[in-house]
Amino acid sequence: MTIPRKLSQLRFASAFSVLLSLYVVLVIVFEACLNRGTSPSLAEGFKAGVTMSHLSVQGIFSSLPLIIFSYMYQVNIPAIYHELETKSLRQAKKVIFTGTAMAALAYITAGLFGYVAFAAGSTDA
Repeated sequence: MTIPRKLSQLRFASAFSVLLSLYVVLVIVFEACLNRGTSPSLAEGFKAGVTMSHLSVQGIFSSLPLIIFSYMYQVNIPAIYHELETKSLRQAKKVIFTGTAMAALAYITAGLFGYVAFAAGSTDA
């Protein structure tokens, strides 16, 4: 009963959620840059992040379901294509690539600066 007939009807809710996500990313970046997190400086945060990170093939594959779930919008692709002004595969690829790139940039920025801001404080534990 609450599913709209067109995706364009969700434009205000979607715009609000994008703005809220950008706000969270900016807060994390400012926390890291203004030394308000647990790391004394950006350099120490990077140093602590490098020493605390344990990259492994098993870790990458265990995070794969989370990554796939984060970008799980394949059910919306036909609706996105239907609402394009110029209905072409090239235009659809452009829209999907732009959305995916923006989301990936937000995830990477929040993750990197979140680690930098709070990694040094967790080395004591």
